[in-house]
Amino acid sequence: MRKELLALAGAALALGAMAGKGLPKYRLILERHGLKSEKTEYAAGEEVRVTFDMIATDTDYQFTADSEDVRLKQDYSPKEGYILTFVMPDHNVRLKAESRNSMMALPGESPWR
Repeated sequence: MRKELLALAGAALALGAMAGKGLPKYRLILERHGLKSEKTEYAAGEEVRVTFDMIATDTDYQFTADSEDVRLKQDYSPKEGYILTFVMPDHNVRLKAESRNSMMALPGESPWR
C-alpha cells in the first residue's frame, strides 16, 4: 500500500512538473522596479506569483493588471513584502504598481481636519 502511494505521489509530481510544457507561453510584463517574478513567460492556466518588496513607510500601494480577466489576489509577508498571485490567461499581462504618499495632503484638502 505504501509503495502504491509513493508511486502515485511521484506520478503527480512528474505531471505537475510537466504542466505548461509544450503549451504557448505568454509574457508577464512588470512595469515597476521592485516587482519580481520567477519567470517572465507562463502558459495559460499557470499560477503566477509576483512579489514587491520596495515598501516605504507612509505609502499606499495599488497593484493593477492591464486586463479585466486577471483577478489579482494580494497578500503580505514580512519577509517578501506584497505577494500577488493570479492565473495566467491566454494573452500577455502587464502588471503595474502605483504608490502614493499617505502623509501628503492632496490639493484642496486640509491636513488639519
